[in-house]
Amino acid sequence: MDSGPSQGTETPEPSVTFRDLAANFVRYLELRLQLFGVESRETGLHLLVLALLLVTIVICFVGFVGMMIVFCFT
Repeated sequence: MDSGPSQGTETPEPSVTFRDLAANFVRYLELRLQLFGVESRETGLHLLVLALLLVTIVICFVGFVGMMIVFCFT
């Protein structure tokens, strides 16, 4: 009893056509653009948080300088 594949049941190797390659490439581009959109939104949110932090620091510094002028030089 031979447990190997018999003569007529060998599976053919899959052939890759240009159409398959083009379809896979287009799908790859679609997924990359979707990922870019998600990353863009996330980056925008981080930039917004950084801008708010910068504005807060500037306001606090201006307040500090104002207090120094009012209380130290009068």
